[in-house]
Amino acid sequence: DAKIKTLSASKLTAGTIDAAKINVLNINAANITTGILNADRIGANSITATHINVANLAAISANLGTITAGTINAATVRIINLDAGAISTGTLNANLIAAYSITADKIKATSLDLFNNDFYTNVQPDGMRMQGKSQIIFGKWKDSSGVVRNSEGLYIGGYNAGVKYVALTRADGSTFMLRANSDMDIGTNTNVAKESLNIYDTAHFWYPQINHSDLTINGYFAMGGGIQEGSIQYDKSAGTMNFRVPGGRSGSYFWFNQNVNAAGTFNTVSRLSLKNVKGEYKGDALKEICDTTIVEYSYKNNPKARQLSPIIDDVNKIKQFTLPDIINDGKTVNLYAMSSLSWLAIQELAKKLENLEEK
Repeated sequence: DAKIKTLSASKLTAGTIDAAKINVLNINAANITTGILNADRIGANSITATHINVANLAAISANLGTITAGTINAATVRIINLDAGAISTGTLNANLIAAYSITADKIKATSLDLFNNDFYTNVQPDGMRMQGKSQIIFGKWKDSSGVVRNSEGLYIGGYNAGVKYVALTRADGSTFMLRANSDMDIGTNTNVAKESLNIYDTAHFWYPQINHSDLTINGYFAMGGGIQEGSIQYDKSAGTMNFRVPGGRSGSYFWFNQNVNAAGTFNTVSRLSLKNVKGEYKGDALKEICDTTIVEYSYKNNPKARQLSPIIDDVNKIKQFTLPDIINDGKTVNLYAMSSLSWLAIQELAKKLENLEEK
């Protein structure tokens, strides 16, 4: 055994230094080489080294250029600042790792929670959640009874109470769809309906084939309580677009396509309060009807179906078909005007018959 109060040597070589306590105020050496350094406690005010390689290191303070370890296991690891291009370890196991700042190119973890005030990001093997005033959840469907199902997908929406909305934006950042809560602060916007889904874009509604009662449809847009309420329905096999209207709960509805327009009645608004009356018609209704060209034809996409009507010639500069200007606008024929012109012609014929009877 040796007790040394002061040791000053240019070189100390020993096979084994074994002490219950080695307390040195200062060790300054270019090189310390030992086969075994075994002590219950090594206390030093400062240890500065470019490389320390030991099986176990416990230190109140350590400033190390490199730390290489198969396992870092600590109940608490507290770091004021960690800035590293890469941290490589077989296992990093800690109940709490608290750091004011972590800067890294890549963090790979089986489970990760990131908190900032009331916002947090949670990463688990089965999904990911970003939650604050609103939430985005990549995970499994939770049914109305609170049971998590196997279906996987995405939740986007508000979280807890408050002034909430969910908006989807275009590439330029403008909103094309908005779901606004009743308490949403909309500011100067005048085109936001609260407690509603607002769409600010052209919409296409697609749906696979559905068998609904005795009606087979390939797509529908429903209003009210569903398809049996007000709805627009598309039947691909029949080539029809069906507009269903409850009709005062009578179940009546009407539909249309190129070949058929059907309804209980066709009514047109003819109230004086909606019109500027220009006076009686000055044309010769009977002559105009007699001059009108009525031809038989078929539509190009349905050549077998026979049709009969006046024709608006939108092809030839010198028109081959004649019809009164009063009943067409160059694109469509006004059936109401045609009917009125026929009434005028009947009135003219009635006068002619009356004159003949007088003679």
